[in-house]
Amino acid sequence: MNYGGETLRKIIEAQGLQGNNNEFFLAITTQQMINLGSIFLKTRNNIIDIKKSLILSGESFIPPLRHFSEKKINDMFDSIDVKENLSYNDSIAYFSFNISKELNQNLTNVLKEFSNHTLDLIDAFITYEGGFVIAEKINPNFMELIDIDAKATMSYSLFSTADKCAWLLKKMHIESILLECKECFQFINKVGNGIFSTTIAKGRQKLGLLRLIIPRYCKKIVGILQNINLESNSAKIPSFQDLFSELII
Repeated sequence: MNYGGETLRKIIEAQGLQGNNNEFFLAITTQQMINLGSIFLKTRNNIIDIKKSLILSGESFIPPLRHFSEKKINDMFDSIDVKENLSYNDSIAYFSFNISKELNQNLTNVLKEFSNHTLDLIDAFITYEGGFVIAEKINPNFMELIDIDAKATMSYSLFSTADKCAWLLKKMHIESILLECKECFQFINKVGNGIFSTTIAKGRQKLGLLRLIIPRYCKKIVGILQNINLESNSAKIPSFQDLFSELII
C-alpha cells in the first residue's frame, strides 16, 4: 500500500505499525445507482491523506479500557433501580367462583384418592376457566419447588392454545395433552370449562396404566363441576323493579 512517501513509511516502521491496517476504518454511504468503482478511485488520495494525518498525530485512538468489579457493577445497577421492594401474593379463593365448601371438599377428595392410587405423584390440581386453581394436591416433598398458581396458569394457557390450533388446522378440539419432561410426565385433561393436570415422576409408575386411570378420575371431576353450574343457574338474579322498590320510603 502506498502510505504517501518515503518519510511516512519510515515513521510507520519506527512506530511498529507496518502491516497493521485494522486500527482505522472509513465508512462511505451512497445512494442507489452510484458507480462505486469511481468513488474508490476518487477517494484514494483522500484515504492516503487521512491515514497520514492519523499516523503523524502519534495517537493510537484506542479507547481506554476500564475494569469494574462485581460490587461496582451492582452499585451502578442499584443507583438506577427504581423498582420498589414490594412483595405481592395475589390469590383468589375458591368461593369467588360460586363453589361451596362441600363441592371444594369433594374435588379435594377426588385428588386425594387419585394420589393414593398413583406412585411418585408430584402435584395434581383442577383449574376453572382461565387457569384459576379450585382444588389441589401437592406432594409435601415438592412444596418449596412448586408455584402451583403459576403452573396452573401456564398449563391452562398451553391447553387453550393447543385447542385453538387444532380447531384452526383440523376443525377438532383437544381433550388431553401429555408432556414428557426430563424427569417427569405431565398430563393435562379437559374437565368441563377447566382442566385437570397432574405431574408424575418417571420411574415406578407405568405410563399405560396412567392413561387408563386418569380418564376415570376426570369423569368424576366433571360430575362434580356440573353441580357448580347447577348452583350458578339456580341463583336468583333480582330484577330492577325489586331493587328500586327497596329504595322507596
